[in-house]
Amino acid sequence: WKWKPNDAEGGFPFVKWQSEAMSRRYEVDAFAPDSGTTGVGGLILPAEAIVDWGFYSQVLWGFQRGWVAGLRADYLRGANSKPYVSDPMGVERWRLSPNLTWYPTEFSKVRLQFNHDHVGTSRSEESLWLQVEFLIGSHGAHKF
Repeated sequence: WKWKPNDAEGGFPFVKWQSEAMSRRYEVDAFAPDSGTTGVGGLILPAEAIVDWGFYSQVLWGFQRGWVAGLRADYLRGANSKPYVSDPMGVERWRLSPNLTWYPTEFSKVRLQFNHDHVGTSRSEESLWLQVEFLIGSHGAHKF
């Protein structure tokens, strides 16, 4: 969903809401270590079907030409995976990410983003990201 007034100049101001859900199911073969190795902690892993699912939703506000503020929330869960091996990525996790993006030209952007990740029931992590993106070379025309 996107809103912008009829008199928007260069596409600004605007408000945009975007969401996506995804799921995957994959079959994992059984694993038994070779006689000369110990494998993964000496474990023999049976075949299983692993199912993960998640979604994200974000709101973006183009408040001034070239400037966009955003807030994104992500959620991920391994629905029926068996924890044979301790995997911090295979548990429930969510992330909240405020960001600020500046578009100096239509071919470049600079984004500052803070992430607050919550993993499982007891662990949180914070990170700060700086993204610089630019395009070089010919490309098709489009409306900004």
